[in-house]
Amino acid sequence: MDRYRHPVLIVASALFAALSCHRAVTMNYGTADPVADARQAFAQDDYRVLGVRVHDTVLTPIDSTLPPMEVNVQLPNGPVRFLTIAPRSGASDQPSDEQLSYMKRYNTEMWRQMGDQFGRPRRP
Repeated sequence: MDRYRHPVLIVASALFAALSCHRAVTMNYGTADPVADARQAFAQDDYRVLGVRVHDTVLTPIDSTLPPMEVNVQLPNGPVRFLTIAPRSGASDQPSDEQLSYMKRYNTEMWRQMGDQFGRPRRP
């Protein structure tokens, strides 16, 4: 009987690990601080902006009043961190206003940080 106990424990542990890894992480976009989150990500050398996939489109909202700039940063995981859609009430395939607002503020702060660090000439 003991020789079967270990394979069962291994299978059970693997199943638990697999299920816990695939759990969707939920966030309260109405109370989260996107500016602090962007600054923390930037400090950890994670320069990706946030986006969601809506059908065949990727939404990455950003403040359109920011000046254009060229930023050349190598990103091994791609330029966008994709979020799971927090659905809008009545439209499960559309992000909520809170999620869009969070992404816009996060992306705007990330863009500002990159501009200050990489895109604009530094003053002496």
